[in-house]
Amino acid sequence: EIAQCLVGSEMCIRDRVWGMPTFYAQQMSSAHHHPLRLWSETVGELDMTATTNEARDEVILHVVNTSSEVRETQVSLSGFIPKGNMEIYTLSGELNDENLPDTPTRILPKATWKQAPGSDFTYSFPGYSYTIVVLKK
Repeated sequence: EIAQCLVGSEMCIRDRVWGMPTFYAQQMSSAHHHPLRLWSETVGELDMTATTNEARDEVILHVVNTSSEVRETQVSLSGFIPKGNMEIYTLSGELNDENLPDTPTRILPKATWKQAPGSDFTYSFPGYSYTIVVLKK
């Protein structure tokens, strides 16, 4: 007999537990939360929220690409010049992808670091993705 359960955004079968894509999206969001929302504007199929901390020395962009296509976009950070590396965390896959018993790690966040390009830069957001970009002064 196989015991199965779905607890929130986690799946389990007997002694195995793994995260569903929504679990990883929640984990990414909570790990990169700042209380102050900044004005942001997007055009097209990208949805973005920009936040900062009280010291205003870090800006975090939460970007969702609802399209199946990669979306290249210009990012302009008025009054904020990032330094060092920017951290990029991306969760992406096909629209109906799931983490199942035989593929429990199909959809996982990927972390990359790139040199902060200044206050204006272009970035390509993968199709069907949730991306967090962390920029620090």
